[in-house]
Amino acid sequence: MVGRRLSLLAAVLWSSAALTQEAAADAPVAGEPLRQAIDRYPSLNVFSSTRLLPRRLTVQAPPDPDASPRTQIRQLLKPHGLTLVMTDRNAGYVAVLEPSLEPRPAATTVPAPVVQPYIEEVVVYAPFRVERTARRQSLHRQQLDLIPSAAGDTLRALRTLPGVDSDGVSAMHRMRGGDINEVLYRLDGVELHKPFHFADAHSLFSAVNPNIVDSVDVYVSGFPSRFGTRMSGVVDLHLVEPERPLHGTLDLSAMAAAADARGYAGNWSWLVSGRVSLVGDVLNLLNVAGEENLAIPRFDDELGRLQWSDADNEVVVGVLRTGETVDVERESTGERAGASVDHRDLWLRWRRDLGGRLQMVWQASRFTVERTRSGTTEQGEDVNGHLSERRSSRISTLANRWRWTPQREVEVNAGWALARHRADFDASLHVRYGPVGRPVQGKTGETRDLAFRRRGSSAQAFASVTRSLTPKLTGSVGLRFDTQDIAEVHADKWSGRMALAYAATPEWQLDLDVGRYTQPQLLHEIQIDEGRSELDPPQHTDQINLGAAWSPTARLTLRTDLYARRVGQPWPRFESLYNRFVLLPELGADRYLIEAGGSRSRGIEVTASYGGGRLSWNLAYARTVSEERVANRWHDRSWDQPHSVKAHIAWTGDKWRVALAANWRSGWPITPLVTRTADLPTQLNVDRLPAYLSLDAHVARVFITGRGRVEVYADVKNATNRRNLAGHLYDPQLFLDEARLLPIVPSIGVRWFW
Repeated sequence: MVGRRLSLLAAVLWSSAALTQEAAADAPVAGEPLRQAIDRYPSLNVFSSTRLLPRRLTVQAPPDPDASPRTQIRQLLKPHGLTLVMTDRNAGYVAVLEPSLEPRPAATTVPAPVVQPYIEEVVVYAPFRVERTARRQSLHRQQLDLIPSAAGDTLRALRTLPGVDSDGVSAMHRMRGGDINEVLYRLDGVELHKPFHFADAHSLFSAVNPNIVDSVDVYVSGFPSRFGTRMSGVVDLHLVEPERPLHGTLDLSAMAAAADARGYAGNWSWLVSGRVSLVGDVLNLLNVAGEENLAIPRFDDELGRLQWSDADNEVVVGVLRTGETVDVERESTGERAGASVDHRDLWLRWRRDLGGRLQMVWQASRFTVERTRSGTTEQGEDVNGHLSERRSSRISTLANRWRWTPQREVEVNAGWALARHRADFDASLHVRYGPVGRPVQGKTGETRDLAFRRRGSSAQAFASVTRSLTPKLTGSVGLRFDTQDIAEVHADKWSGRMALAYAATPEWQLDLDVGRYTQPQLLHEIQIDEGRSELDPPQHTDQINLGAAWSPTARLTLRTDLYARRVGQPWPRFESLYNRFVLLPELGADRYLIEAGGSRSRGIEVTASYGGGRLSWNLAYARTVSEERVANRWHDRSWDQPHSVKAHIAWTGDKWRVALAANWRSGWPITPLVTRTADLPTQLNVDRLPAYLSLDAHVARVFITGRGRVEVYADVKNATNRRNLAGHLYDPQLFLDEARLLPIVPSIGVRWFW
């Protein structure tokens, strides 16, 4: 049935007027980076120098929504002493300095420290982030502020986007039927191997202060070949740039206390940020039944970034440190767990414009993490056990990337990276199973002690060419090579990607992308706590996406996507069959190893969005199928959701900001009680939980003072306090009880922008 519907819709889309891949999104808003605002008009093919349009230049006032796109861009450029000119017939436009004008500083902008603005420095380079065949969804700071989220958590806000799903508790994401470990997270051009706090307690919060995130690009299909190592999607976080010589933010909420400062002097600019959690007392106050002792859930994160730039060079030094301590006791499941994590990312980047439309980037980075974890489970006769684990991981990487635009219609990207991996592990486990666990485990208990060290290296190389084939058609092809020599895994993988973007009219657009995405396993991902001591070989997915968009006005966009994904060599994984939200799943009586011979997902996403004024909204519906082949039978994957609806509406006034978000989806599959070992895996995920629904709200009031802007805000998660189920609980007498997801969770705070 789904296949017939997809085929029918594909025929309708192909018979419609064909279009490019990137619908004009919401109209630009005041305060948005000017370069990002111009990227909203892909059909005009606007070129500019990254030095002429640095990210600290922002939109001073929204353009006239009834004006033509060309006029709107001129209105955006004019306050900065810039205008728009056509280069030559059908080639595109260039942002240049207005005759006899120097860039004029506005209240929140500063001219770039350029020297003589002669034409050679203005015309030749397009914005570094523009990739006309890459279908990305972008959210800038003003949009993120309008999405209900716990204390403005950036990664939690992404759940409103089509194709991005979450379980209702964690801040982690699943994209189009993929698993949570298949998403690539990046910050300031560096891969984040640990983007969440409390990874051992369902990754509750993102590890980056939301006040220093300027924008987020999200790719759920067709991401460029320069993005590797993960196969379902990409979340690319961009840091704020200073707008004045010295300014910053102080933020105090029920979740955390945060502060940041940034500024510039001459060719130097800098950013520092620090945050410490206040979540312990809040979680104790808001637990479901008053029975949970969340004694020490603490986290902190610090970031520093220093940048020097001139007309041809940019040098960046950055550091991100995150730490956390957890000590949690749950009487409902008889669990006590503790964990301590210390993580650091260091990076050094040099970017140089070599002339001749050639740009080079060198980057070195180092990732380190120290993690300890322990816990016990005591559930009477059902299960008793203890677990302790320690791991230390290091990844050192050197990368080089080149970008060449020999003509305005052609762009070539190529690069490589070398990485050295090292990790030490030590883990022990002892568990005894009762009546609930013995049929699942096929044994009465288990004891294991593991201690080992692993070393190795990996390398990647990529190349891609993007070309305007006609004034309306743009194509891109890319090739990627990934090799891995770590412990017992020696693998060489080639993957290719292709994308087409066609613009029939300014209103109608179409895009198509096809590709293979490869994902090697890293040392810190070895499931030592599950008794595994070796890496799994790389897995890969083949994916196709067909999308069409219609923008009848500058504010309204309707989009439809059809996609299909097939995963080869999926990694084995362990799941809790009855209740997935426990502290120590490795000790669970219902822990089960799933070894799939393959997996697949397919679906349709329909989205409508409106924005550009005080009122904005979006509505998305998805019909999906996600399944895997286990023991020669196809089963629903445990996060399969055949139907889902997302809605978001926001209103922004001079002093008030109000937003509502609703997320409804089909209940996830669940395995009924297994009383015989022979029932598995035939009974795997044959039942479903009730449908999930969460209504979230955000309200903020702004006060303008002589010392800056003060904002008082409140967020409410699950405002209706709906009893969403997480799974089933069984006692030794095999009686059933319910495990629930989060109840109503309010969060209040105040921010001072100084």
